[in-house]
Amino acid sequence: MLSVPTIRPIDDSDQQRLQAFLATIPPADQAFFKDRAAPDLASRLTGDDALRFAAVDGEDIVGLVSVHPGAGASSHTGEVTLIVSPNARRRGVGRALAREALLGAVAHGLTHIYVEVAAEEVGTRHMFEQFGFMPEAVLRDFIRDSNGDHHDLILLTHSVPEHWSGNHTLGLGGEL
Repeated sequence: MLSVPTIRPIDDSDQQRLQAFLATIPPADQAFFKDRAAPDLASRLTGDDALRFAAVDGEDIVGLVSVHPGAGASSHTGEVTLIVSPNARRRGVGRALAREALLGAVAHGLTHIYVEVAAEEVGTRHMFEQFGFMPEAVLRDFIRDSNGDHHDLILLTHSVPEHWSGNHTLGLGGEL
């Protein structure tokens, strides 16, 4: 039984745990990764300026989230990537990771955060909407799975100035 995971930053010592975690993700889910080379993906999940957090149960990583800040004219934005192991889904792991990513993004001065979600990932979309993300665009047939079938992609955005001023008014300050 999965215990309540600890959410912590990912660091260089996590390489083997990241590779083991990514191996638990079914090929059907990996088909929606922007980068499908899982072992290579693990090596790129440390370093650079992205914010990265892992949900850890014991010694095992059961979920991860990253926020990649934009560059140049988009340096105030950040893209969220969230991956949760099948055995940890529907247990609040994704929600805890998404919350940590949002708090981290705000703490780093990002004002607009976005996430891309496959249209059939209704639960994931609703979770992000509960954090104030709004659907901005539906990109028809924008992604392909491993069978070559096309799927719609939904772009959800979160405007920090718009949503966080309301949280402050309600006495929530910087916490969600």
